[in-house]
Amino acid sequence: MKQFKCLDLFSGAGGISLGFKNVGFNISLSNDYEPNATVLHKVNCESPIICNSIKNLNYSNILKKYDILMAGFPCQPFSQAGKRDGFANKDNGYQFKEILKSIIKTEPKVIFLENVPSLLTHNQGESFGIVRKELEGLGFNIRYKVMDSIDYGNLPQTRKRLYIIGFKSLNSYKKFNFPSKIELTRSFKDLLENHVPSKYYYTEEKYPIVYSKIIKYIKNPNTIYQYRRGLVRENKRSLCPTLTAQMGTGGHNVPLLIDSKGIRKLTPRECFNLQGFNASLKIPEGIKDSDLYKIAGNSVPVTVITRIAKKIKKSLCY
Repeated sequence: MKQFKCLDLFSGAGGISLGFKNVGFNISLSNDYEPNATVLHKVNCESPIICNSIKNLNYSNILKKYDILMAGFPCQPFSQAGKRDGFANKDNGYQFKEILKSIIKTEPKVIFLENVPSLLTHNQGESFGIVRKELEGLGFNIRYKVMDSIDYGNLPQTRKRLYIIGFKSLNSYKKFNFPSKIELTRSFKDLLENHVPSKYYYTEEKYPIVYSKIIKYIKNPNTIYQYRRGLVRENKRSLCPTLTAQMGTGGHNVPLLIDSKGIRKLTPRECFNLQGFNASLKIPEGIKDSDLYKIAGNSVPVTVITRIAKKIKKSLCY
């Protein structure tokens, strides 16, 4: 059977790479500019990775042709939580143009892009119109869908993402269909660590002001809470709210829960679990918790990616 070669851009911890690897794709090369994310990726995906800005990739040293190009490109310019300045964002908005450059240079047969759902509606739909027009202009037939990891990945984390798949082959395009919904059978409790260090627990000594507020409201051990702007919010569906890169910026951005030992925040390992990384995930020593939280929040639901990758492979091997 043919070994399909993949190029993974903005690869982060390797969620997309692992999803494709799970169904037999060959991750030939990856790229990300975050040093700690590339360390995680290299350890767990065991594929070559270039730690550099996508703008600085030297295509003369890169394999000329790939079968699949993947990219979970920066979502901040289109996110509801950001400024929503889209392609005008001088730091991240240009990244889609770099993806187009990579597509032209490496000539993939399939593209796989991931972003936030608000890309569809940003600027009255104009931004997504640009994305689709540019990709179709390069000869791709486009399918796209918003999928929540609750419904499609058996993960108890609310995480809606837009997935864009493009095929050069019209036959593969016609054969492809997105995965259907599956039942959520796991609770967030299934993904918690058995032994959690004391540093993750809130105490009156460490956080006197915050502790006096959260102790009044965080009482249900069967759900997850958030503390933001002085308010405690309980998730009524007993699900984890969307994990974000803001978890790595300090403050109280990491979701909270209460167990037999007290009130604590999710550990970095638990955040990766809630993103669908399995027990084999290796977290190298020396990476700060703040960086791990950021990497986990920036990642993708691996189980959803795996199901989509399986459908892509079926359309190519039909």
